[in-house]
Amino acid sequence: TASTQEAMVGDPVSVDLVIEGQGNFDALNAPVLTQPENWKLYPPRRYNVDNADPNTVDMLHRGVGFSTIVVPEKIMPAVPPFEFSFFNNRDKKYVTVRSSPIPITIKPSDKVAPPVSAEIADGSAPTAKPVANPAPVPEITDILTRLPAVPHWAMASVPLMQDTRFKVFNALLCLSFLGLVGAALFKRWRLRQVQSEDQERRAHLREVETGGLSEAEFYRRAAQYLHRYGGGTVPEAAKTLLEKYEKLNFAGPQAGAGPVDPADRAEALAVLKQLKTKQTSAASRSLVTALLLATMAGSAWSAEPQPTNAYQEAAQKLEKEDYKGAQQLGEKMVEQGLISPELFTLLGHAAYKQENLGGATIWYQRARLFPTAMPELRQNLKHLSEKIHFFAFPHSEWLDALVLIASRNQWALLATIGGWLAVFSIAFLVLGARRKLRNWVIATLAMGVLGLALGVVGWFLRPDFKKLENLVFVTATDAQAHTAAAEISGHVIAIPPGSTVRRIEERGAWCYVEVPQPDGNVFGWLLNKDLVPVWPFDPAKLP
Repeated sequence: TASTQEAMVGDPVSVDLVIEGQGNFDALNAPVLTQPENWKLYPPRRYNVDNADPNTVDMLHRGVGFSTIVVPEKIMPAVPPFEFSFFNNRDKKYVTVRSSPIPITIKPSDKVAPPVSAEIADGSAPTAKPVANPAPVPEITDILTRLPAVPHWAMASVPLMQDTRFKVFNALLCLSFLGLVGAALFKRWRLRQVQSEDQERRAHLREVETGGLSEAEFYRRAAQYLHRYGGGTVPEAAKTLLEKYEKLNFAGPQAGAGPVDPADRAEALAVLKQLKTKQTSAASRSLVTALLLATMAGSAWSAEPQPTNAYQEAAQKLEKEDYKGAQQLGEKMVEQGLISPELFTLLGHAAYKQENLGGATIWYQRARLFPTAMPELRQNLKHLSEKIHFFAFPHSEWLDALVLIASRNQWALLATIGGWLAVFSIAFLVLGARRKLRNWVIATLAMGVLGLALGVVGWFLRPDFKKLENLVFVTATDAQAHTAAAEISGHVIAIPPGSTVRRIEERGAWCYVEVPQPDGNVFGWLLNKDLVPVWPFDPAKLP
């Protein structure tokens, strides 16, 4: 019912809805408007329509009321129907019922009213400022059932940090790094030796080049230089120089007392300068990046192919609307140890089409743990959340989108590659990279630091089995958390199917759990038969 049959655009209209029947009325959610476009909605206020005396109330026929405010944003012929979904225990399926449209005359209005507060739900005079021509919003009424033709089968894998091959490759890279540093240090030491020898050589050569020397003294100094730096062998061009030295040396003290001939002097100096050896270059070439990538490429783990015929058969059954057959075949594959996000998604589709919304939520959430999960899962889960309002622990959508794009092993591999790139780049900079390669080394260092940071963050935030070990899904459609491990104890909260809770303690048939809530988590007891682990499969197959 509506509080009025005539209103103006922007005027609030109070709508009362009453739900009557038999069931758990404490867990009921307010009906939702089926066509919220062009209407501004305010949170509903719940009130009881039963007799307040629990001794006289008719438990087989109960009722609850909801009062809500709707504000028309344009001329409309009627208040749209409200929709309410509940689980029918008699028929064992979800049922959706709708109210009839409420005819109402909406007249145009030029006035602008101030905002409405939540307190007007009791019927007091509201003040609202309608939004003219609001932007379209998604109105999801069903799930997307697209499935890939070939699934990505999960293979049991050892954590990368414990894999022998990973350790061997890192040891090889460590040896390569030590070899690089050792070679660079040796070249530096050798360069100092060469530079020292060159300085000594140039000093002795300057002694030979000294002007005003007699012919005998010039050839004596030239012969000494030749013996010191000739390397034990006398070049053909230098034999004439030695012959002149020997001739002057044995010719008497007066021999060679005159100045040396300029032409002979120039020829002798040219021969001596040819004995100068080339310096060894100390610059290293940047080949480490290629070595690192090649080594890491060799550590790729090849997955053995898995049969896909059964998956494709189940997908065909789903397409032909044989939902029960698709579910049975998919569950049989899971029992055989075949795990993939596509198979989990298929099982979620089959459960939804059989109106098992809690089961669909469970399979979709498991599928989202994989890097290869379908992007439509987020939309399907949002649709299910709007229908059954399942509970989940707080999480960040953008952070989930980041950490779930890779497995923990892939994040660890990225961190390792980034770390080694950074280490080798720093080594090149410290040891003195060539000027023309310096910019490349700095760019490689930046890439390495970024890869290391992303890999470490992704590895730590990516859910592993230890983080999921105590998380369980609620499977029962009418689960109720109790204040004690007994059905006659008090109630804490009704928990929708598909909700995630944290297991704290088990006591016989009961389990003490933590239930996520926006205003602070609550605690209570649930029956073990109503709970299933988030990951009941082989921990080694968790991505």
